[in-house]
Amino acid sequence: MADSFDLPVEFNGEEKLFPTTILRYGYTHKIQVTVDDVIVTFEQDEEKNYRATVDHDKATAVNKHLLEEISKTLHFLLGD
Repeated sequence: MADSFDLPVEFNGEEKLFPTTILRYGYTHKIQVTVDDVIVTFEQDEEKNYRATVDHDKATAVNKHLLEEISKTLHFLLGD
């Protein structure tokens, strides 16, 4: 079952909303965030921080600092 919502992230002094879907897999989950028409998948690492994965050919299209802010927001909202 997938839950969808708009994720608010503050970046460069502005609040932006990104379409987000939580995908549940048993006891774990992945989060897909659409950033500038690119789907970025976030999953927790061993330290419970969210790391981003993007298709190799689309990786340069997404701002790395924006991905870090999205990760911090996800950790704040969903972290333990």
